[in-house]
This record gives sequence, structure tokens and C-alpha cells, in this order.
Amino acid sequence: MSRYFYNSDDELRAAVERLNLLFYPLNQFRTVTARKDHIDVFGVTISARQTYYKREWGGGFGNEIKLSVESMEKVCGVMLFANPWVTENIKPPELKPCCEYLPKFNFGREVSRPIADRHD
Repeated sequence: MSRYFYNSDDELRAAVERLNLLFYPLNQFRTVTARKDHIDVFGVTISARQTYYKREWGGGFGNEIKLSVESMEKVCGVMLFANPWVTENIKPPELKPCCEYLPKFNFGREVSRPIADRHD
């Protein structure tokens, strides 16, 4: 596999961790080893026994996004690596999962304070 943005698997892993902060913890990308051949959302073949990234969303069967390692590197590269503002201004210790910023709903009544500010 040729590298586009990241020089090592560790760099890509760190980028995926940063990308995952955009998603609710239960719907983040995780690595999976393919039991059979798949085609990812960009048309790249994922062969059996290859590692790929999977993100489930929604409650139904088949509501998932599969990305080959090559595709994930491109997604992270475009979203994070090639975005100087992100790399200069948002450092990993400052990052919090998006769910800490999203409004929470309490029996139909919106609570507009971030979780970190709540003292319930």
C-alpha cells in the first residue's frame, strides 16, 4: 500500500482517534478483520483477512460504513492532515468527544448546556 499522508500505522491510528471525536462514542470507527471480501464506500476492495475500518450507525442491519485502510488514510488526510487550522489549533489534549458539546434531551425538553457544565 502506498502512503498518501501518513508515514506509519501509528500516525494513521492517531488521526483516526482524532476523527472519531466527531462521532458519538458508540458510533466511532473501529478496526475489523475481514472474514470475506468487501468493497468499501469508495469502491476499494477489502480482501478477506485484511484489516479495515467500520462505523455502524442507526439501528438496522447493514447501517454501516466500511473503509479500507487506504480509504481511511485519504479521509483523515483530507479532513485533518491537509487542514492546517486543525493541526495548528486543536491539540489532542484539548479534544473532547462531540457528545460533550451536543445538546442533551431530557424527556423532550432540550438541555442546552454541554455535559461538562452540568452539575446534575
